[in-house]
Amino acid sequence: MSGLDKMVSQIIEEANHLAEKSLADASKERTMILDKANAEAKTKVNELQAKMEADIAYQEERIRSSSERQRRKILLQERQNLIADILRKAYESLVNLDTDEYFALLSKMLEKYTLPKEGILYLKKEDLDRITPEFATEVAKIAALSGGSLEIQESNQRIDGGFILAYGGIEENCTFKAMLAAKRESLSDLVDKFFFQSF
Repeated sequence: MSGLDKMVSQIIEEANHLAEKSLADASKERTMILDKANAEAKTKVNELQAKMEADIAYQEERIRSSSERQRRKILLQERQNLIADILRKAYESLVNLDTDEYFALLSKMLEKYTLPKEGILYLKKEDLDRITPEFATEVAKIAALSGGSLEIQESNQRIDGGFILAYGGIEENCTFKAMLAAKRESLSDLVDKFFFQSF
């Protein structure tokens, strides 16, 4: 083999060796780039998955919270409806009492609210028209037992049932509506206890 052939052969061998090294370097670099891209993609996927899970959890919490608010709102409305219905029925039963029961109830109420002073017992016109002598006697007796006296008069105010007691310039509203309204809070507690405590 001549010197020229030897030189060409050596150049070819070096070129092949250089090409192989370049291919190996390129393959290494390609692997590194792919590994880096895969790692970045994996990180990105993990970040997106974590964000998606956080978004889902947030939306679930919002739905749960909204659902709970709706449930409470419905329960509150039902509670109010129930109390209003109980008060309405109680009121209707009071105003529809027969004469004897009605005046017996007024007598019991008077025992509780009569003061040891001179006062006026205001009744609605319809009650004055059907007042019994026994009730008038009972009023005088209850007032005397408390150390006072009561004069029975027609009220110029609207009275649905019950009465208004006046001592000087001070009035005690003992109408059925006023008495039931005063009991609304305690009735509300009872309704809560029996119907809504477990919710």
